Amino acid sequence: MKAIRNIATILLLSTGVLHVFLFIQEPRATGSAAVLVFGIIYFIIGMLLFLKMKYSHYLGIIVPLIGIIFGLVAFDLGDMSPLMKVLGIIETAIIILCSILVRESRKKAL
Repeated sequence: MKAIRNIATILLLSTGVLHVFLFIQEPRATGSAAVLVFGIIYFIIGMLLFLKMKYSHYLGIIVPLIGIIFGLVAFDLGDMSPLMKVLGIIETAIIILCSILVRESRKKAL
């Protein structure tokens, strides 16, 4: 479980930095403010997961899921930059990893 937590943490921190980079690259693009906000939130969740805070793995599921849904609604899939598509794939991996963490933590609780 430690390896899964570490991978999820690295992915969250990385995607947070990539979101901020995307904002810096195109600050006036449509939805760029939301991209910046999600980047900051992902970085914070990554830090919370690193510090093993109680509900961080739940946030690691909920917030990226909201981000993916927002990205699909706000941006046309054909107009998305390759970096945005990569971010969507990373967010999907984060959701899967954090779901595993939630499942394992529930098994330990029983």
